[in-house]
Amino acid sequence: MAYLERSDLTPGRIKPDFFASALDDNKDGLEDTGLFDQIKGQACLDVDAYLIRFNPPMANPPALVKAAAIAFAGFEVYRRAGYEESPQNPFAKDRAYYRDQLEKIAAGTLSLGVAHEPSGGPVASITEPAKTHSTSGDLLY
Repeated sequence: MAYLERSDLTPGRIKPDFFASALDDNKDGLEDTGLFDQIKGQACLDVDAYLIRFNPPMANPPALVKAAAIAFAGFEVYRRAGYEESPQNPFAKDRAYYRDQLEKIAAGTLSLGVAHEPSGGPVASITEPAKTHSTSGDLLY
């Protein structure tokens, strides 16, 4: 499942003409077919790599996961246009911020929230015998 859509980046955060030129490898003036899908897919995989203990991809991802994928994809669009760092790449700081947040989540020092407990999360173990029977074997109710 994708954590972002084209509309998360353009026209709102990236101007459409810049977006198209950054994704135009053959210089025909048009965005190359499938290139945005590759960028989107890689951004989602990059986010999922940090969330491996949550058994990704998430069907209902929290806002932080979506924002991280948007920052990663936006950074890549600008990087393809030759803008690697801030201030030329407006996604560079966001990408660094969300990478830091995802590293904390991966380490277990930051939570995604109760609704997103990792698979195989906390377990309880009963170490005492149940007290439903008396010593004579009769039920206690």
